[in-house]
Amino acid sequence: MSTRIFVGNLAAGITRSDLFQLFRKHGGLQSLSFPVDPSVGDGKEFALVEMTHEWEARAAMAALNKMQLMGRPIAVREARNREYHHSPG
Repeated sequence: MSTRIFVGNLAAGITRSDLFQLFRKHGGLQSLSFPVDPSVGDGKEFALVEMTHEWEARAAMAALNKMQLMGRPIAVREARNREYHHSPG
């Protein structure tokens, strides 16, 4: 069963390729995206990575959480479902 991982505190210059290279060392990747948080606007402040197997995701989270990447300690944990609520404008 696949597992989604939240990757936060990313540096502004991070690319898909950077994250792909980092996570593929720990197993198969099904997807990698930089969602846009409506409360923040545009940007790559976090990413979602979906790994093929749960055990691969657990190994990646253990190895990469708080790792320095481009001068910043990244936060790597299992992604939680998040609902965005828009206030009436």
